[in-house]
Amino acid sequence: MDGKKIPSQKEDESNPQAIIAQTNEKDFSKLTAILTEKQKIWFSYSIVEGLSNQEIAEKEQVSLEAVKSWAKSAKRKLRNMDWDKQ
Repeated sequence: MDGKKIPSQKEDESNPQAIIAQTNEKDFSKLTAILTEKQKIWFSYSIVEGLSNQEIAEKEQVSLEAVKSWAKSAKRKLRNMDWDKQ
């Protein structure tokens, strides 16, 4: 992505799909390669499908706090990812 970073939640809090909009297929593979399985679950449900954290918790039969933890750590990784080195 030519050194660009994915917008942080603070930068684009109203539009989490901005992550998808700014990625091409190659970058999408890089993006998901750095996430753990739990983070990928959150990413898929939240960013790709547009589900809320509460809906994800219900689908995965885990606590809302667990999903929030997945989201927080995934967002941190995505914000800090060095696209030029991947």
